[in-house]
Amino acid sequence: MKKNNESIIKKLSTLLLISLFFISCSVSWVPTYNETLETQIINGQKMTSKFYSQMLLDQVTNRTYDNYKKGYVEISTEINSIRFQVNATKNASLILASIDSLGNKWEQYQERHRARDSNHTPTSDDIIKTNTNLIDGFWKPLLIDMRALKMVRKKD
Repeated sequence: MKKNNESIIKKLSTLLLISLFFISCSVSWVPTYNETLETQIINGQKMTSKFYSQMLLDQVTNRTYDNYKKGYVEISTEINSIRFQVNATKNASLILASIDSLGNKWEQYQERHRARDSNHTPTSDDIIKTNTNLIDGFWKPLLIDMRALKMVRKKD
């Protein structure tokens, strides 16, 4: 009987240790919410909107790439900063994919602007308005991702 009790105690102890291990461990499949990063995403979208709004206000003949090169660099720098921060975050591959899409699209718009200048083709209001709407479509998923992470963390 004593051996039987010892066997039961060993089994219960083992089960208790295993249970404690699983209870104390927390596995996260999503990155942590970062309020500063959410603010930076909002500011990046504002910078982009301001960039295109200023271009719309400018005379068509003044919409050369050289006149807007600084703005392209500032927004590229902001996107790269966001990418850098997210890249250092665990489990953030989906958010990183959204940032990469945004960065690639922004570079594409920059190259198209440069190409229009080399072909002496002005950047029209329609191109600016289209780019504004499309680039917002690349900023939005990042903001939605951040806000979703905030909601997930509130439930924890």
